[in-house]
Amino acid sequence: MYLVAVLQAVTPFIFPDFTTPAPRDLSFEAGYAIADSGPWAVEFYTRGWGDNAQWVARRSLVIPNGREQITWLTEADCPAMRSVLETLNDYSIGSIRVPYLGPRPQPRILWPRPKGPPTEAATYTVWGRGRQADGSFADYSVSATAGMVAEWTKMANNTLKSCWTAPQTPE
Repeated sequence: MYLVAVLQAVTPFIFPDFTTPAPRDLSFEAGYAIADSGPWAVEFYTRGWGDNAQWVARRSLVIPNGREQITWLTEADCPAMRSVLETLNDYSIGSIRVPYLGPRPQPRILWPRPKGPPTEAATYTVWGRGRQADGSFADYSVSATAGMVAEWTKMANNTLKSCWTAPQTPE
């Protein structure tokens, strides 16, 4: 929840205002959001440790009258959840490029050639915990309107789409 609170302060247009806290026995691991017609987010948690850990997902949608709608599911309810999360292990966030301050000679354009203007108005965001190249832990957040961030978020959304059930609290 801490990471989401920080991200809400930085990008309030993307993240819903979570009013219902996650159960205390869950540990936050990662999440994603799509902001277009209305903000919603999916957060992934673990319950337990090591090989006995169980994956739990929370989908939160802020509906027009401002109430939060929450749906929970477990790995037992949706075995596809594990495959979605495993893809995050290979997810490359990319790198920051500072123009004119790198090795010489520098190409005129430091980024791959743009693929054209985004055709979608949605903003896709992925966040979670990870490690830096030196092994230190870090919290990450990446947002985009197209590209790898959008593709991973769409894949996660489509994979989990059939798993969601009526709002409930995980047992």
